Amino acid sequence: MKVLFKPVIEESATSVILFHNHPSQNKKPSDADINLTKKIQKGCEILEIRLLDHIIFAGDSFFSFADEGLL
Repeated sequence: MKVLFKPVIEESATSVILFHNHPSQNKKPSDADINLTKKIQKGCEILEIRLLDHIIFAGDSFFSFADEGLL
């Protein structure tokens, strides 16, 4: 997680959007995706950075944690 926050802090960001892809084209977040998002969200809260969304791209579709009320 340190690698993720380093550029955010260096750029004095006030908010971030995370994204990654699922080559399997299954847009459903894995347990690991959900757990990591929760950890990142906690880190953002401590640093007073707003986590706007975490998006999973899967082929022609996507999953948005914000749209699904998971943030």
